[in-house]
Amino acid sequence: MKRSYRLLLWGLGLLLAGCGGGAGGFVPPQVLSVTVAPTNSRVPVNGTQQFTANVTVQGNASRAVNWSISPAGAGSIDPLSGLYTAPASVPTPATVTVT
Repeated sequence: MKRSYRLLLWGLGLLLAGCGGGAGGFVPPQVLSVTVAPTNSRVPVNGTQQFTANVTVQGNASRAVNWSISPAGAGSIDPLSGLYTAPASVPTPATVTVT
């Protein structure tokens, strides 16, 4: 029997690169919204789940998303692509937070 646990998305950490201040008075574009999919998922042990984020900013500036999980050891997530890989056994607690 395949075992799975609940993967819950609680937050989204954004790595917003940009220049600030300076003589030119550059003001980075404002982030208007962030949507993440899926927002709630069940992933079987050793399974994977792809997370995606859509960041809307003023103008056409692009922003990178930096992914992480907690608790430590509850699988792994590629910090750039958002691909989560579940551990070989169900962690305790059985809820993993993706940020």
